[in-house]
Amino acid sequence: MANVGPFVCAGFVVALSLAACGDPDEPLDPGPKGCDAAIAAEDGATVKGDTRTSEHVTEGSCITGTAPEVRYRVVPKQTGMLDLSLESSADLGLYVRTSCEDAASEIGCTDLGKEGEPEQLSVPVTEGQPVWIVIDGYEKSDDGSFKLTLASRPIACGDSKVEGQEECDPPDGSKTCTDDCKLVPEACGDGVDNDLDGFIDCEDSADCGADAAACPIAMTCGGAGMLKPNGTSGDTSSGSGDFAGSCTGGSLSPEALFSYSPASTGALKVTLQSAKNLGVYVRSSCQDANSELGCLDDALAGAAEVLVVPVDMGTAVTIFVDAAKPTDAGAFTVAAALEPSTEVEPNNTTENASGYGAATFVGAISPAGDEDYVKIDVPAQGATLTATVEDFGNGDCANFKLDSVLEVFGPDGKTSLAVNDDAGNFCSQAEVKGLAPGDHFVRLAASKNAKIPVFAYRLSLQVK
Repeated sequence: MANVGPFVCAGFVVALSLAACGDPDEPLDPGPKGCDAAIAAEDGATVKGDTRTSEHVTEGSCITGTAPEVRYRVVPKQTGMLDLSLESSADLGLYVRTSCEDAASEIGCTDLGKEGEPEQLSVPVTEGQPVWIVIDGYEKSDDGSFKLTLASRPIACGDSKVEGQEECDPPDGSKTCTDDCKLVPEACGDGVDNDLDGFIDCEDSADCGADAAACPIAMTCGGAGMLKPNGTSGDTSSGSGDFAGSCTGGSLSPEALFSYSPASTGALKVTLQSAKNLGVYVRSSCQDANSELGCLDDALAGAAEVLVVPVDMGTAVTIFVDAAKPTDAGAFTVAAALEPSTEVEPNNTTENASGYGAATFVGAISPAGDEDYVKIDVPAQGATLTATVEDFGNGDCANFKLDSVLEVFGPDGKTSLAVNDDAGNFCSQAEVKGLAPGDHFVRLAASKNAKIPVFAYRLSLQVK
C-alpha cells in the first residue's frame, strides 16, 4: 500500500505510512529528519511508530551506531517523573533530552534489553517544560515497529524510590531518612550507617573522627602494636571496629592494627595469612582514612593477601588487618618486608634522571601524577634496549593494581623512540633496536587508565 499522508495512529496524528500501525512488511518511505521530524505525543498516551520511516541523525550516551531513530516531543502535565515503557520486536532503546538538538541535555538513556525485551526508563520532568524522547537502535539493521507508553507522575516520599531531589526513601523511623526524604546526620555510636555513605559510626571518619568521646580513635591508634621482624600473630575478634579500609573492614568489623617505621624509602610488602576471610590496608596517618596507601581483600579464606605500597623513610605507617563483615573476624599472621628504593628524587625530567646501576631498579610513582626518569648508558652502536616494568611477585601487573606506561628517549632527551602501555598484562615493556651510543632515558608513569595512580614498581633495563 502506498503512503497516504498524515493519519491518526493510536489517537495521534503522525507523519508515517499506514505500516506504522502494525504492518512491518509494507515498504516505507523515509520521513523527515532530526528534530524537524519530532512527533507531538501527549503525556499519558501510548503511541506506535516505526524507526524504518526515518534516518540516522544522532545518538544517545548508551546507544551509539548508525540505526535510524524516531523522536517524540512531550509536554509534561505535572512536575515529577516521566515513566517510559518501550516494546518492540526489534532491538531498540530510548533516550530523553530537554533540548532536542543538544546531546549534553540528555537526562536518561536505556538500552539494556535484547530483541523483543521491553525497555523501562524514568526521568525527572517539570510541568510545561517539553522533553524529547528518541527511539533508537545500535546497528543499522536494528530498526522496526514499536509501542511507547509514557505518563508523568508526582514524586512521592515513602514509595521506596529515590527520585528527583530525594536523598533517601522511604523513611524508617528516623534511623537514616526523615519524613521528607532527607538523610539524617551520622550518629556516632548507634551501629547504623545513618547517612548511607557506606561507613558506620567511627568508621565514618569524616563525620565521627573528631568525636573523641564516641570514637576514641586517637587512643586506639596510640595503642597500635609493633610488628615483629619475623611476623606477628593476632586475632581481630577483640578489635575495636572503629576503622574501615576502602576495600574491607565495613559493618563495624573488628580490626587489629600495627605501627611500622620504614628504615628507608622503598616498597613495603605486607603478607597476611589467615584461615578467615581477612583483608589488609595501610595508612600513612592512622586516624585519616584519606591517607590510605593501599588496600587488598582479593583472596579467599586460607589464601595469602600480599599488598605492596610505597613508603618513605622516617614516615611511620599503620597496617590494619580487617574483615568485610564481623563474622569473618579471627586469627591471623601478618609480616612486613621492605625493599629499599634505588631511585633518587627528584627525577621527573631527563636532566635529573636517576642512574640505572643495579640489576633491578626499585621506585615509586608517588604522589599521583608523578613521573620517574631513569638514565642508562648504551655503550655500542646498534645495541638493543629492553625496558620492563615488573611487580613484586604478588600479581599486581595482572590484576590491574599496577598499570604503567613506559617511554624511551634518545640521547637528546627529547626524541621519543618507543612508547608502551600494556604488554601482555597491565605493566609495560618497550624495546628499541639499532641505538646510537650514549645515555638514553626511560620515562615511567601511571597509565591514564590506571585505577590506582600510586604504586611501587621494579624496572628492568637490559642493553644487548
